[in-house]
Amino acid sequence: MRRSSVGLVLAIAAIAAGCGHKGTVPVTAYATDGGDAVGQPDLAADSIAEGRAPDVGADREAGPVAAAATFVLTNTTDRSIYIQTSGLSGQEYWSVTQGGKRLPVNNTCAVCDCSECPSCSVCGRSLARVQEVKAGDHFQWTWDGRIWPSIANACRPNLNCEQEEVVAAGAALQIDVTYSFSFATDPSFGADDQFIGTVVVSSTAFTHPPAASVQVTASP
Repeated sequence: MRRSSVGLVLAIAAIAAGCGHKGTVPVTAYATDGGDAVGQPDLAADSIAEGRAPDVGADREAGPVAAAATFVLTNTTDRSIYIQTSGLSGQEYWSVTQGGKRLPVNNTCAVCDCSECPSCSVCGRSLARVQEVKAGDHFQWTWDGRIWPSIANACRPNLNCEQEEVVAAGAALQIDVTYSFSFATDPSFGADDQFIGTVVVSSTAFTHPPAASVQVTASP
């Protein structure tokens, strides 16, 4: 399943909104040879609703264990494609949805982890870069099965934090991969950032955790 849209990465409001990732950054390997209804209860949100301080630092010995998934994007076209491997917030080259809702699969370093409260450091954005996937080649990465929803005021008043949760076994999910047949260098932010051009999105449905790697195809 493919769909096209224009200008995904062209309208950028502010550099301050961008960030890198921590914790669950997918491990990538380039081969040249060709939410809702997820995991355990939202303990921090429940505590806040009941007027208690969230027990964000406690060890949680019980609960579901995260299961990994491997994704493989294969370029079946006759030309190179490009994916946005780093950039501003919201420009990730892949995302996972459940029931049409995008899950927060990236543990962003611009927001504290709830386990690090009441204080933690945050980061700025990295340089925007693209990865070329040549015709006939593939790009592989993994996801550890965790998501990181943001909990309002859970670290301290006016400071949100990301609370780790685990996607439940048997969940019906979809992987969406964004790529383009072009990219351009943009120096307007004070560095030679690279951004992909007109985007195409390829999607594959799967049940978590998948029994084998989930294949996503970039086709003409």
